Amino acid sequence: MQSVPYGYIDLNADFSKLTTKEIHKTLNTFIQYGYKVVAVNTYLDLDSSQGPKPSKQKKKGIPTEDPVPSPPTYNIPENISLVAVNTYLDLDSSQGPKPSKQKKKGIPTEDSVPSPPTYNIPENISLKIQIVSRITVKYSDPAQILKIKDSKNFKQFQIFAVQPSTVNAFSHACSTLDVDLISFSCEEKLPFSVSRKMYQVAVQRGIHFEICYTTLIVSSDTRINCIQTCHALSIAGKSHNMILSSGASHPIHIRSPHEIQSVALMLGLSHVQAKQSMEAHPKSLLLRAYGRKLGKTLFDIQTLDDPEQPPSLKKLKMEE
Repeated sequence: MQSVPYGYIDLNADFSKLTTKEIHKTLNTFIQYGYKVVAVNTYLDLDSSQGPKPSKQKKKGIPTEDPVPSPPTYNIPENISLVAVNTYLDLDSSQGPKPSKQKKKGIPTEDSVPSPPTYNIPENISLKIQIVSRITVKYSDPAQILKIKDSKNFKQFQIFAVQPSTVNAFSHACSTLDVDLISFSCEEKLPFSVSRKMYQVAVQRGIHFEICYTTLIVSSDTRINCIQTCHALSIAGKSHNMILSSGASHPIHIRSPHEIQSVALMLGLSHVQAKQSMEAHPKSLLLRAYGRKLGKTLFDIQTLDDPEQPPSLKKLKMEE
């Protein structure tokens, strides 16, 4: 298990469309701003992967194919009065062979979850910043998550984040799902109202909420959506357990921690919450993520200034 260093942490960087040179430049930008950990995000949209749902209503003017053939017609002589002509329809063969429920040995099954990306990072960069893998799953139905929980690729990711698109999915993520982070996309308006009760349940379970400040830069529409989403989170849970990430897909999107703290105040966070959104909360999330993968026997060891002196005596001297 990797240790979590002290310093600023960005939990959302998108390298999917960057070249190797641009990735190195982006990481160097994070290092210049004092970041110690960066999470590379892999986005999985379960809603779009299912494809459009077929319409139950028949469209006007578009004939549907009839599975039953029409009765055949023959030229019958007049001296034959009654003949039964049979037409055979095999519904079993028309449906094709039924798929086997058991996995065949030696035949690998296709994994719906992509594997974590790997990058060739020079040693002079990797020694200065820690890179962790993250997957963000967008879903609307809680049953969709069951399809990926047993995936081998899914278990390789270090951080598990979700992006619920319905009220049921949000309630499921807050109360039931073993998840590290609930992220909100500001590309569009928040499609549901944030429940105060569910927000408090998520905070009690140690789950964090994420907003990407890049949406404040990209366009005026995403800026409005971001402000409205932050306002909804502030009303529902007073912005507790909030994390501000970049969501950067290019070095120009990255901002310094001091700039982000100023932006956080505009989004309704207090001075303490603004600082925690880039240090304490991301570190707590990483420790939770490591604990989720390895179990509950997890320790965070801090080195004292004077290791020979017991902490209790040191505290007494400070009070005196």
